Amino acid sequence: MKAETFFDMEQVSEFLFNNNGPFWHMYTPGNLTSVIFVDQEDLIFAMNLVGQIAVRMPDVEIYTFEVMNNHLHFILAGEEAKCCIFFDMFKDRLSRYLRNKGRYIDLSRFVCNLIRIPDLKTLRNEIIYVNRNGYVARHDCTPFSYPWGAGAAIFNPFMECIPRTEYSKLTIREKRSICKSKDIDLPGNLMVYNGIILPSSYCVLKKTEQLFRDPHHYFSMLSKNWEAYSEIAKRLGDTVTITNEEMYGAVCALCAKEYGIKNPGHLNPDQKIEMAKRMKHDYNASNKQIKSILRLEMHLVEELFGH
Repeated sequence: MKAETFFDMEQVSEFLFNNNGPFWHMYTPGNLTSVIFVDQEDLIFAMNLVGQIAVRMPDVEIYTFEVMNNHLHFILAGEEAKCCIFFDMFKDRLSRYLRNKGRYIDLSRFVCNLIRIPDLKTLRNEIIYVNRNGYVARHDCTPFSYPWGAGAAIFNPFMECIPRTEYSKLTIREKRSICKSKDIDLPGNLMVYNGIILPSSYCVLKKTEQLFRDPHHYFSMLSKNWEAYSEIAKRLGDTVTITNEEMYGAVCALCAKEYGIKNPGHLNPDQKIEMAKRMKHDYNASNKQIKSILRLEMHLVEELFGH
């Protein structure tokens, strides 16, 4: 029966949370790792590697994930040990891929961190945080257009319009290109678009959607409540977590409250230094955001916070 009232929809989400899991936010520390995925070829490899491991580890469910240039974020459900095996398989295969390309990157800090998600509210915030990562970091992207993860497919009916091919119908050469290996034994019903195994083929995206009351609830969280995501970012050691527009609005509000000045650029030098510290501490602002919004020289920002 379709849930229609607020209470009914919330009950559906609570039921799903209580009857699945345990849930985890698995991530690697982006502030400690150099760039790993340097170009589109690397990012496509990472996407397809996630798909290959996912279908071979059905006991680990992927609710969403994003691949960034130097780190990963996953929301998973399953036993802790199996989630760790999932990551170990990813790292091992990534190491071989990089060696085959003649790139010897120190992956000693590319490690698996697992945070247990205790309740539905936290799970929703963590999902939103992960799905914000790509488009917050790249100003040319929207929640629907960041291609390196599953976020773009959530509550997006147009994903069904993407032309796709069943894996079973690909040539051996095409399968080897996707797998970057001679081991090409994958389920034939996986869907492939433009050389990428679509996340909708192996992520439990319908379950992800059911964790929210409806699309409006999901997109409201995606565009609001950014303060909560700043707190998550500080906990994980991430850098940019809110858009420039969100940051500017927050700083303008602080300036008006603390100094009676609406434009951050009109603060005096001491006020700008104090505001820069607030931006870094309270909102996890990047050096570039601090420089741009407060109109400070980059060398002054780097003296305060490092490179």
